[in-house]
Amino acid sequence: MMATPPVVIFVHGIGLASEVWSPQLEWCRVNGIDAVALTLQGHGSRRSEVADVDGMISQIVSESSQHGKVILVGHSLGGWLCCKAVHKIPNVSSIVLVNPLIELSQHRRLFIWAVKAARFVQKVTGPRKRSGDFRKGSSFFWRVGIYPYCLIVNDMDKILSICKQIGKMGDAVIPEGTKSTIILPKWDEMLSRSESIGSESIEQFKDIGHMAFRSSPDCFTSALARHILRPQAHRK
Repeated sequence: MMATPPVVIFVHGIGLASEVWSPQLEWCRVNGIDAVALTLQGHGSRRSEVADVDGMISQIVSESSQHGKVILVGHSLGGWLCCKAVHKIPNVSSIVLVNPLIELSQHRRLFIWAVKAARFVQKVTGPRKRSGDFRKGSSFFWRVGIYPYCLIVNDMDKILSICKQIGKMGDAVIPEGTKSTIILPKWDEMLSRSESIGSESIEQFKDIGHMAFRSSPDCFTSALARHILRPQAHRK
């Protein structure tokens, strides 16, 4: 009897939501791969909820417990969360980190100043009533426009709270023996080339930017497929 293939669980980065994985979810659907994308607490349709980092980690653990084998795919902060959660997930098959921000120094350098500035503006204007829509967008939007958009559509008090909580929890480390891969574009304005995470392999694809998995979804998905999709389902 053939074993049931792993379920792919996608975890978005800070300020985003589950629909940011729309191209990858559709690709998985077409190829017969079971997949689910989480919307983390305090984000998207769950923006009204308390943004608790331990709660986000529990979300990943809880979703994983509902399946047999799972593959975790985390982007940016989602990669950090997956690394923290995988210690509590005995049924993880592998972990794939996409443009991961895994060191505290990265979070401090990249997020705090922008979040505080946006938080100051929101004190005057108030937060946007509706959550963001991350299903579509041009290549220019995903390379440049996504950053001011995230600062507009999110509650900056909650985003700042997330950053502060992360600062107390330490760098991310993948447990020894866990199969892991890092997928990167040719250049990422946010990522330091750290070796501390200890991933088994690093693969690059032909695009640039922290959101390259959306500005070039086909190119990224081809790289992702080599690591998470069972061969009989991988159709080019």
